[in-house]
Amino acid sequence: MRKTFMLIVVALSLFSLEAKGQQVAVKTNALYWLTTTPNLGVEVALGDKSTLSLNANYNPWTIGSDNQIKHWLVQPEYRYWLCGKFTRSFFGAHLLYGRYNVGGSNSPSTSFLHSPPIITRDGLPAWG
Repeated sequence: MRKTFMLIVVALSLFSLEAKGQQVAVKTNALYWLTTTPNLGVEVALGDKSTLSLNANYNPWTIGSDNQIKHWLVQPEYRYWLCGKFTRSFFGAHLLYGRYNVGGSNSPSTSFLHSPPIITRDGLPAWG
């Protein structure tokens, strides 16, 4: 019985000479979950040392009758890994786009990238 088991293990190991590395990663941010912000990310290998990631966050909650922390955002990111994909250090470039409406204010939701400046009484711009 033991010889048969060992023979099967050796035979199976001969057929698995080529191992494929990780190609896709699914990830989340635990700190966002602590603020009740559901989030999810997917990262896909493009080559031996590069990956493309897409993260998304969404928070639709209203606290009480007029306080809110509503927002959503999307973050695509390209990563160049120094050692190999999903291994150790990387250089990355990402874009961030989202909309938010925080607090009890009546101001409209504002895009992070295309926010028009709000002019204060002093004539100085303020960003919301």
